[in-house]
Amino acid sequence: MSKIYLIAGIGCGKAIFERITPPKGYSFVFLEWIEPEKNETFDQYCLRMVMGVAFEKNDVVLGVSLGGMVAQVLAQKYPQLRPVVVSSCVSVAEFSPFLCFVKRFSLHKIVPVRLFTSPLVASFLITGSVKKRHVESLKHLLCGMSKEYFRFMTEKVISFSSPLAKKDDVMRIQGSRDALFPEKTLITKAKIIKGATHLAVYTHGRAVSEVLAELLS
Repeated sequence: MSKIYLIAGIGCGKAIFERITPPKGYSFVFLEWIEPEKNETFDQYCLRMVMGVAFEKNDVVLGVSLGGMVAQVLAQKYPQLRPVVVSSCVSVAEFSPFLCFVKRFSLHKIVPVRLFTSPLVASFLITGSVKKRHVESLKHLLCGMSKEYFRFMTEKVISFSSPLAKKDDVMRIQGSRDALFPEKTLITKAKIIKGATHLAVYTHGRAVSEVLAELLS
């Protein structure tokens, strides 16, 4: 049986994947976030995340948001892996106006880290809403990580350069209402989940599972 290695979004744990099911012939394996080391590059970090993992032919790495960026790096380092990029980007050209604003003025370097870990703020940034159901979802999905982790990761998101940016055959799943990487900015083709936000993998788990099975069939 082939494996699908799952990587969550920034600061999220395995709960974000609890509503999706693996296609026939596959099983899920969740990869945990680790703390960054001093002066570590993003590529080095990604490789350290999977240290000791023996990838096999036809295995898949599925990443959400920041996890999608990690998935692209791993697929470039391990050619036997097939990447599935969910609610993520392959180029800074796909950034929303908000992320472009953050990047231009380096706001990620000066904003207090506690804002990144606030379910209320995270809900607004990720879904564009502060409705109770969205905030409660973020409380459930976020996991505890250090200030160093969030500083490191926000810097990597803002400066991300995908090794697969020019490949049209990268498997992508995107919500039509994604507030961080809007559908209209995508530069490569993607399977669109209608009505889904940046949290498509959680709020529209059945639809994402169906698309995943289609992509891997």
